[in-house]
Amino acid sequence: MALKNANPRALLALLPTPERAALCLTNLAEAGFEPGVISVIARTPAQARDLAATTGPLNALPLSDLTAHLRSLGLPPTEAARYQAGVERGEILLILDAGDAEDAARETLEDHDAHDIRAL
Repeated sequence: MALKNANPRALLALLPTPERAALCLTNLAEAGFEPGVISVIARTPAQARDLAATTGPLNALPLSDLTAHLRSLGLPPTEAARYQAGVERGEILLILDAGDAEDAARETLEDHDAHDIRAL
């Protein structure tokens, strides 16, 4: 899981539904974000894989491992728990290495009703 401190422009965001996440992922791909820079985390790894063919370092992470991995990225326990709770409610967590395109990535996320958008 090589994302830790790999890029200070990594973004985390919760999407309210799998459908919103699927549209957002399509738009991110159209904007040039490669599958290897996007991780999709859902209630189950199978649901995450069904949403998109992304291959980010945390892609399809089991929900049981989410809080520990988010804390390893530097999130405080309360923030990690908030993202975990969102996924448990059925929201989709996207983690993407936005590189120099952070503004474009953030705008795309916001266009699809993402919330709790956070830069690492």
